[in-house]
Amino acid sequence: FKPTLSQLYADLKSFEHHFEWLNKITRKQQHSSVPKLTDMISHIKGLIHSLQRQ
Repeated sequence: FKPTLSQLYADLKSFEHHFEWLNKITRKQQHSSVPKLTDMISHIKGLIHSLQRQ
C-alpha cells in the first residue's frame, strides 16, 4: 500500500509542475481556461498536502 501512495505522491507532484507550467503559458495568452487550471492546481496541491500528512 505504501509504494502506491509514494507513486501517487510523485505523480501528483509531476502533475502540479505541468499544470503550473501550462497555467503560466495560458495566462500570457489570456486564455479562457485559466480559472479551471487554477482550480485544478489548487485541488492537486490539496491532495499533495493530504498525502504528506499520511
